[in-house]
Amino acid sequence: MVKYSIIMKVSFKDVGQGDSIIIEWQDAAQNKKIGVVDCKLKGKFNPVLEYLKASDYKEIAFLILSHPHEDHYSGYLELLNYIEESNKTIVRFGHTLSFAGIESYWKYFEVSTKATTLITEIKKKWFDLNKKGIIKKIDILTVNVNLHIDEQVSITCISPSHADFLEYQRRVKLNEVKYEKEASQAANLLSTTLKVSFGNYNYLFTSDTENFALNGAFEREPHLLKGIKFHVCQVAHHGSAKNYDPKFWEGIEIFEIQNAIASAGNGYRHPSYKVLKAFYHSGYKVYCTNIVNGMKEFVKMIDEKSKAFDSFSELAEEYTTGNDRVFEIKDGKVRLA
Repeated sequence: MVKYSIIMKVSFKDVGQGDSIIIEWQDAAQNKKIGVVDCKLKGKFNPVLEYLKASDYKEIAFLILSHPHEDHYSGYLELLNYIEESNKTIVRFGHTLSFAGIESYWKYFEVSTKATTLITEIKKKWFDLNKKGIIKKIDILTVNVNLHIDEQVSITCISPSHADFLEYQRRVKLNEVKYEKEASQAANLLSTTLKVSFGNYNYLFTSDTENFALNGAFEREPHLLKGIKFHVCQVAHHGSAKNYDPKFWEGIEIFEIQNAIASAGNGYRHPSYKVLKAFYHSGYKVYCTNIVNGMKEFVKMIDEKSKAFDSFSELAEEYTTGNDRVFEIKDGKVRLA
C-alpha cells in the first residue's frame, strides 16, 4: 500500500442548496495541489473563490463543471475571472456540454433566462482562457474518460453516457413547450458521476445524477464500481428521494468506515429523511452541510439512539450546526475532520 506524508482533504463547502467541492493533496514531490468540482455562490459570497484567495496556490490541477444547473455553476464566471486576473493557471477543465447537437438544447437547461445567459458566458470564458493558455486542456466528461491528474490522483468518469444523453433529448422533446420546468430538470441526466482516487482511497461524487444513469452504470461499466471501496460517497441530488436508486447503492461495497454526505439547503426539501436513513442502515456515517429538512429528522433519530445508551451524551457539533464538511485521511481511514 502506498504511504503518504500528508493526507488528502476533501471539503464539501456549505453553499446552501448546491455543490462546491474542494480537493487538496500533496503530490510525490511534496507539492501542494488543489482541484474543484462545481462552484456556487452563497448569496453574494463565493466560498471557493474566497478559499482560493486565502491560499497560495498558483495552479489549479483541475476544475470540473458537473452539469448545467445554476446551483452548481453560479460562482464559476467570477472564479475564472479571478484566476485570469491573478495570473494563475488551470491544468484541466472538465465539463459535459459537448455531446453532438447539445448547442440546440442550451435554452432548456434553466427556466431562468439570466441563468442561461450566465452558463453561456462561462463557456465563452473557458474557451477564451484555453486560447490564452491559462486553461491548458479542456476535457469532455463522459463514461470511461480518465483524467490522470498526477502520480497520486486520477479521476474516472462513470456518467453521463450516450444513453443518458439520448434519454435527455427524449425528455426535453416531451416537455419543452408545456412543461419547461421538467425540461430543465432533465439536465440532471448530463450530470457527472466521478470516481476520484488517491492511491487506495476512493471518493464517489454523484452530483445530481438521475436514477436512469445510476441504473445503467453497473450494467455498462461494472469494473468502475464493483469491488471498489468508496470511502466517501456523495448522496445524489442533495439527498433527493427521486434520485435515490437502491439497486445502485446496494451494488457499492460496504466496509468499516464509509461516509455519506449530502450538500443541501433550504428551498427544495432536501435531503430526504428516507434516503439518509437508508444510508445509515446500510452502515454509512451520514452527514449534511446543513441541518435542514430530512436531516432534522435524522439528527433526532441519532439523538434518541445515543440517549438510549447514555442519557448524558450530547450530539457532535456536525449534527447540530450547518457548516463545511471536511474529510481527511487519518490512521489509514477517511474521517470527518
